[in-house]
Parts: sequence; structure tokens; C-alpha cells
Amino acid sequence: MSNLTIRESDLLRFVRSHIDANGVAPSYREISEALNLKSLSSIHRIVRRLADKSVITATHRGRSIAFCDEEIPVVKRWLEARIKELRRAPSSSTTSHERAEMLDDELATL
Repeated sequence: MSNLTIRESDLLRFVRSHIDANGVAPSYREISEALNLKSLSSIHRIVRRLADKSVITATHRGRSIAFCDEEIPVVKRWLEARIKELRRAPSSSTTSHERAEMLDDELATL
């Protein structure tokens, strides 16, 4: 990935560390704050360039940035975090536990 600009490299490093720490990609606002950029449109341009270079994928949905070579592991980490969260719900909350089971089944297919 030597053809990346400094800003692109900075963005990738931040996204990687955020995903490793939190299990989900950062929001564009979090990225702009971390890179000290005032304009979200600047973040959109950098993300679009990285997507054009097939380094990441991103949609218009929040926290949708994923590394092309790691898209499935990121989804798995998110599902695992969500399952833990649902399982911590009070036992009287059967719908949470049922959803955890459904997500667990989904995770098994990845």
C-alpha cells in the first residue's frame, strides 16, 4: 500500500485501532476529530479514494468502513460483541436471549 497519501495512511491506522479496540468502525465524526479535520466532506473524499483503491469498503450507513481483506472478521467481531450484550440482558428478557441465539446461528455460518 505504498501509493497511499499521508492522510489515507493516518485514516487507515485510526480505523484499524478503533476497530481493534471497539469491535466496530469509527463514525466519520470520530475520524474527523482524530485526524483534526473540521470538514466531514474531507473524510468522505479520503474514504472514497481508499475504496477506489480497494483498500476498504464503505457504504453510506454509519460505521460501515471495513478492510477489504477483513470484512468477514469485522462482522464476526461485531456479532460476537452483540451476542455478549444480549446474553447479559436480564433472564426475564427472553426476546434478547432468543436474538442472541439467532445471531449465534448467523455467526456459525460465517
